[in-house]
Amino acid sequence: PVTAEVGEKVTFEVETKGTIKQVKWYKNGVEAKDVETKKVGDNKYQLIIDKATKDDEAEYKVVLSNEEGDADSSAKLTVKLPKIEFTKSLEDQTIDAGTKAVLSIEVNLPPKQVKWYKNGKEITESDKAKPNKLNDNTYQLIIPDASKDDTADYKVRFQFFYLSEHTYQSFFCLF
Repeated sequence: PVTAEVGEKVTFEVETKGTIKQVKWYKNGVEAKDVETKKVGDNKYQLIIDKATKDDEAEYKVVLSNEEGDADSSAKLTVKLPKIEFTKSLEDQTIDAGTKAVLSIEVNLPPKQVKWYKNGKEITESDKAKPNKLNDNTYQLIIPDASKDDTADYKVRFQFFYLSEHTYQSFFCLF
């Protein structure tokens, strides 16, 4: 068995004796026609998955053919999901009217998509509150010149390329 984490490079390699006329790879019993076989030297063949995803998890088999017949070898690939951790969570805030409010959150892995919500409604470009990406892992919601109208329940949703959504919320209050 072969185990990899999401995003890692995976290489299946087979070494043979004799001349090979044809190399076919199978994924869960179905010929994988969209993969490329790399020949290494005279007798080695590789199937390379550059960045493993959960969709790559399968039983892989290679069939080598020549005039003497066929030979095969197989291995199962397991792709582990990384653990998502929030290194800085949203915190409730109380600020004075007329000041700038900044809600910040940080995750250990870069998400594919980030959406902010105010009282359950997605915040859009036309809203006063502006989402801000500091880096791949740190996100903010900036509310310039906050007023009573900005008192709300704010949430942020992260969509990771290999997992379902993770939601975190904070309550924001003005006095």
